[in-house]
Amino acid sequence: MNHNLDYLQLPEDTTSFIDRLTLDLIRKAKRNFEFHVKENLIKNLQSLGYEFKNDAEFNSFCIERIHRCLFDDRPGDNELYIDFVDSENKGTLVLYFSDKINVEYSNENKLNVTIG
Repeated sequence: MNHNLDYLQLPEDTTSFIDRLTLDLIRKAKRNFEFHVKENLIKNLQSLGYEFKNDAEFNSFCIERIHRCLFDDRPGDNELYIDFVDSENKGTLVLYFSDKINVEYSNENKLNVTIG
Protein backbone atom coordinates (compact mmCIF):
# COMPACT_ATOMS: atom_id res chain seq x y z
CA MET A 1 0.00 0.00 0.00
CA ASN A 2 1.52 3.35 -1.05
CA HIS A 3 0.88 6.43 1.08
CA ASN A 4 1.31 10.07 0.31
CA LEU A 5 2.01 11.97 3.54
CA ASP A 6 -0.44 14.73 2.57
CA TYR A 7 -3.34 12.31 2.74
CA LEU A 8 -2.28 10.82 6.08
CA GLN A 9 -2.67 14.03 8.05
CA LEU A 10 -5.82 13.35 10.06
CA PRO A 11 -7.26 15.45 12.88
CA GLU A 12 -5.66 14.34 16.14
CA ASP A 13 -8.92 13.26 17.78
CA THR A 14 -9.77 10.80 14.96
CA THR A 15 -6.28 9.34 14.59
CA SER A 16 -5.93 5.84 15.97
CA PHE A 17 -2.83 4.62 17.77
CA ILE A 18 -1.80 2.58 14.69
CA ASP A 19 -2.25 5.62 12.44
CA ARG A 20 -0.09 7.75 14.75
CA LEU A 21 2.54 5.02 14.96
CA THR A 22 2.53 4.67 11.18
CA LEU A 23 2.89 8.44 10.70
CA ASP A 24 5.75 8.55 13.19
CA LEU A 25 7.59 5.74 11.40
CA ILE A 26 7.02 7.37 8.01
CA ARG A 27 8.41 10.69 9.33
CA LYS A 28 11.50 8.94 10.72
CA ALA A 29 12.04 7.01 7.48
CA LYS A 30 11.53 10.20 5.44
CA ARG A 31 14.14 12.12 7.50
CA ASN A 32 16.63 9.27 7.06
CA PHE A 33 15.85 9.06 3.33
CA GLU A 34 16.28 12.84 2.84
CA PHE A 35 19.62 12.73 4.69
CA HIS A 36 20.88 10.04 2.29
CA VAL A 37 19.57 11.84 -0.81
CA LYS A 38 21.48 14.97 0.26
CA GLU A 39 24.60 12.91 1.04
CA ASN A 40 24.48 11.20 -2.37
CA LEU A 41 23.87 14.50 -4.17
CA ILE A 42 26.91 16.07 -2.48
CA LYS A 43 29.08 13.06 -3.37
CA ASN A 44 27.95 13.16 -6.99
CA LEU A 45 28.57 16.89 -7.24
CA GLN A 46 32.03 16.45 -5.69
CA SER A 47 32.82 13.79 -8.31
CA LEU A 48 32.01 16.46 -10.93
CA GLY A 49 34.43 18.92 -9.27
CA TYR A 50 32.06 20.99 -7.13
CA GLU A 51 33.06 21.71 -3.53
CA PHE A 52 31.02 23.35 -0.78
CA LYS A 53 32.41 25.01 2.35
CA ASN A 54 29.18 24.70 4.33
CA ASP A 55 25.46 23.90 4.14
CA ALA A 56 24.57 27.48 3.24
CA GLU A 57 26.83 27.36 0.18
CA PHE A 58 25.44 23.95 -0.82
CA ASN A 59 21.83 25.13 -0.38
CA SER A 60 22.47 28.28 -2.41
CA PHE A 61 24.01 26.21 -5.22
CA CYS A 62 21.02 23.85 -5.22
CA ILE A 63 18.48 26.68 -5.30
CA GLU A 64 20.20 28.32 -8.26
CA ARG A 65 21.46 25.36 -10.29
CA ILE A 66 19.76 22.07 -9.37
CA HIS A 67 16.43 21.23 -10.99
CA ARG A 68 14.17 18.32 -10.13
CA CYS A 69 12.21 16.60 -12.90
CA LEU A 70 9.08 14.57 -12.11
CA PHE A 71 7.17 12.33 -14.50
CA ASP A 72 3.44 11.69 -14.91
CA ASP A 73 4.08 8.17 -16.19
CA ARG A 74 6.52 7.31 -13.35
CA PRO A 75 5.08 8.69 -10.12
CA GLY A 76 7.65 8.91 -7.35
CA ASP A 77 10.63 8.96 -9.72
CA ASN A 78 12.91 12.00 -9.44
CA GLU A 79 15.81 13.14 -11.60
CA LEU A 80 18.08 15.98 -10.44
CA TYR A 81 19.98 17.98 -13.06
CA ILE A 82 22.55 20.77 -12.98
CA ASP A 83 21.54 23.67 -15.25
CA PHE A 84 18.36 22.13 -16.68
CA VAL A 85 16.83 24.33 -19.40
CA ASP A 86 14.16 22.20 -21.08
CA SER A 87 13.54 18.64 -22.36
CA GLU A 88 16.01 19.24 -25.19
CA ASN A 89 18.74 20.75 -23.00
CA LYS A 90 18.58 18.85 -19.70
CA GLY A 91 22.02 19.74 -18.43
CA THR A 92 23.88 17.09 -16.40
CA LEU A 93 22.02 14.35 -14.54
CA VAL A 94 23.46 14.21 -11.01
CA LEU A 95 21.01 11.99 -9.14
CA TYR A 96 18.09 9.66 -9.78
CA PHE A 97 15.91 8.38 -6.95
CA SER A 98 12.42 7.19 -6.13
CA ASP A 99 10.50 8.63 -3.19
CA LYS A 100 7.60 6.19 -3.23
CA ILE A 101 6.51 5.26 0.27
CA ASN A 102 5.41 1.71 0.92
CA VAL A 103 3.93 0.66 4.26
CA GLU A 104 3.58 -3.05 4.97
CA TYR A 105 1.82 -4.58 7.94
CA SER A 106 2.75 -8.21 8.59
CA ASN A 107 0.91 -10.93 10.50
CA GLU A 108 3.85 -10.98 12.94
CA ASN A 109 2.94 -7.57 14.40
CA LYS A 110 5.58 -5.84 12.30
CA LEU A 111 5.30 -2.57 10.44
CA ASN A 112 7.80 -1.88 7.67
CA VAL A 113 8.18 1.50 5.97
CA THR A 114 10.16 1.53 2.72
CA ILE A 115 11.00 4.59 0.65
CA GLY A 116 12.34 4.16 -2.84
